[in-house]
Amino acid sequence: EEREALETELAALQRALTEKALKLHSKRMEGIPVFRKAVMRELRELNFEKAEFEVNINLPEASQESGCQLDGQYRKIFSHGFGEFQFLISTNPGQPPRPLAKIASGGEISRIMLGIKCATGKAQPVPVLVFDEIDAGIGGKTADMVGEKLKRLSKNCQIFCITHLPQIARQADQHFVVEKNTRNGNTCVSIRRLEGEERVEELARMQAGKTVTDAARKHAREMIAS
Repeated sequence: EEREALETELAALQRALTEKALKLHSKRMEGIPVFRKAVMRELRELNFEKAEFEVNINLPEASQESGCQLDGQYRKIFSHGFGEFQFLISTNPGQPPRPLAKIASGGEISRIMLGIKCATGKAQPVPVLVFDEIDAGIGGKTADMVGEKLKRLSKNCQIFCITHLPQIARQADQHFVVEKNTRNGNTCVSIRRLEGEERVEELARMQAGKTVTDAARKHAREMIAS
């Protein structure tokens, strides 16, 4: 009798699970084209003008006992519903989209993830995001756009960004500099927050190099004020 009661309960849970998974899968399939279009728009603004972005869905088969029905076939169901999702991207014309982790450099991954986070907006809140080498291979207008997107994204979460570009650094609410020095024959690394004229001087150095001119300082002040 106990076994029969458990089997009845199991069957009811299986039906409820299948119903919820099907609803979620339907919403995802509707959302993928919208998500893809939004990511593509963000990538274009981040200097990936020829990039192609796709979402690949893998639906592993399963037995009747271990899976749930989807379009007449039993599929494996995960804790997050049907399917395993993978982001595919091609950053060069003529190349088919491949898994993001296999083809993108560190800087490219940072910018692509920035595009994805901007596309999802407030739908997927994350308390802290860290971007390293996000400025690799960019400058000018693209660097300004990256800085603006980071600023916009920081309204929803805290962002740590390691950058060498003044266009990005000027957008920060807090600006820190990392320094390496030698003391008593030992190498020491320190970090400190810049304020006031120190920040002006650092932004001027980032854009002018070794020789910081008054013109560079003036431009740095204009960058902070804008």
